[in-house]
Amino acid sequence: MQCTREPRIRVFKIWFWALLGVLFGLSAYTFTYAEGASYLSDNPADCLNCHVMREQFDGWSHNSHQSVATCNDCHTPMDSEGRPMMQYKMAGHPAEA
Repeated sequence: MQCTREPRIRVFKIWFWALLGVLFGLSAYTFTYAEGASYLSDNPADCLNCHVMREQFDGWSHNSHQSVATCNDCHTPMDSEGRPMMQYKMAGHPAEA
C-alpha cells in the first residue's frame, strides 16, 4: 500500500511558499510605491506624500517655529504613556483639562 500523504505535503509546501512570496512581493512593492521609508524620517517635506498635507506644510514653512520644530516634535508621542492620549485625541475626542 502506497502512502499518498507525502505528495500532498509537497504540494502544500509549494503553494505555501508561493503565496508567501507573492504576499512579500506585493508588500515590498506597495511600500516602495507609497514611499513608505519617507514616513520613518524626520524631514517635514516628506509629509507632502499625502496631498491633504500641502496647506499644513505651507503654513508651517512660513511660520516662526519652522526653525525650531519639525512635524514629529509635536505630532509624535515621545513615550509609551503619551501614545494612548495621542490616539484618543486623533480619534476626535477633546483634550482633557
